[in-house]
Amino acid sequence: MIIVPRNGQLGNQIFQYMMVRKLYPDHRAVFINFSELRSAVDLPHQTAGTHWINTSQSVSFCLHAVFVILIKLRLLGTVKEERNGENYFIQKTRGLIPFIYVLRDTFFQHETLCDEINQQLNQKSENINTAQNWLANNTAEIQFKEIVFVNIRRSDYVSWPNRDYPAILDLEWYRNAMDKMGNKLSNPLFLIITDDPFYAADVEFGPHKILISNNTSNIDLALMSLSDHGILSASTFAWWGAWFCRARRNNTPTLFIAPQYWAGHRKKCWIPNGFNFHWMTYI
Repeated sequence: MIIVPRNGQLGNQIFQYMMVRKLYPDHRAVFINFSELRSAVDLPHQTAGTHWINTSQSVSFCLHAVFVILIKLRLLGTVKEERNGENYFIQKTRGLIPFIYVLRDTFFQHETLCDEINQQLNQKSENINTAQNWLANNTAEIQFKEIVFVNIRRSDYVSWPNRDYPAILDLEWYRNAMDKMGNKLSNPLFLIITDDPFYAADVEFGPHKILISNNTSNIDLALMSLSDHGILSASTFAWWGAWFCRARRNNTPTLFIAPQYWAGHRKKCWIPNGFNFHWMTYI
């Protein structure tokens, strides 16, 4: 059995679910507090061996502390990603209690694993329908040919991965990416997907048609998939938006712009290492 405590938001949850079920199909898997995932995506690999537990925040904190202690005592085994230079692998270590493992600090964000993602993964139809209706109601008077989603992640990115080199992108980077898209596309509409809509409403993006989403994360994910192209922050949520967009368009030529070095753009080193893809343009 593999125990998967919640560690991250929707984008990370999709990665963890997909890879645990793909890499360990014969194991029972217990996912703790993955409610965002279950409300966003129709999950493949649903078997009798998949279990879901929802707890309060206080109970979740206590469970985490218990898992840490049991792992330190080597009573529970672990499943953990290891990086050694250019080498990436998943290491499974047994504990004294047989056949029980905890997924620890692992997000499966490496190009070699991402290439194996099941192509049958779909978003829930009700989220797609809601997103389509929202677009229809909010673009009725806007003339455009193509939609470009622009994901702006702020909140936790002000201090992640650390305060000295945060993953947050400045406004100038977004303006530059939008200008590049505007030069390649004819009359695009830039759909702003952000965890800080007040910021997006207060800043100036330049001479571009702008529409700001004020929807939930599930609907925002659907909106990104319904777009034609995308500008990504260094966020797995944005990455999945681009992945669903490519899948919907059957991998036809689509433009995606992301920050060079991903979350390590301020240090000029890839964070995480190996999380870069041929179908994106990095600037």
